[in-house]
Amino acid sequence: MNVWAVSIILTLVDTLNELPARFNAGTTVKYTKSFTDFSAAAGWTLKLHVAGIHKDAIANGVAFNVTLDAADTASLAPGRYPWSEVVTKAGELYTADEGFVVIDPNLITATAASSLDPKQVQLDMYEAAIEALVSGKVASYQIGDRVVQYQDLELLTKIADSLRRQIQQNQYPGVWGPTGQVHFRAPS
Repeated sequence: MNVWAVSIILTLVDTLNELPARFNAGTTVKYTKSFTDFSAAAGWTLKLHVAGIHKDAIANGVAFNVTLDAADTASLAPGRYPWSEVVTKAGELYTADEGFVVIDPNLITATAASSLDPKQVQLDMYEAAIEALVSGKVASYQIGDRVVQYQDLELLTKIADSLRRQIQQNQYPGVWGPTGQVHFRAPS
């Protein structure tokens, strides 16, 4: 086995130290969390709350082992959910950490249509309408209950741009707007 293969295997089995930013429904998620102010060894307990799931962590020295079983996550609908880790001890209760997680479709049980992002389906319809109107193939286009004509092109473009931004925010939480590379060169 070469060194590259060994490093990949080691990377795959590394222990997570927090809830991942995204994962697929129907998968097991395990991580070990520790807090300076809320040690498991000092008697604190931890409970994870996410998407209607409430899981008690298991004390492991000063840290906590958190496990979401595949059965826990199997029925989660795709989307962006808030989560919180709450610690308790002797009647005290604190939110130790919180954030958002993106749940992707359960690809094991997904059908072709169920794994599509509804916003992507909408965007595809708007882009088809824009293409049809711009190419002159049609004089008007119907999307759901709305009938649009060429003069509505600016509105269609704004809606499509909004859908693109929403899709990007779901795919890349915490990233605002398009990303790119910047290169700097010394002046000649």
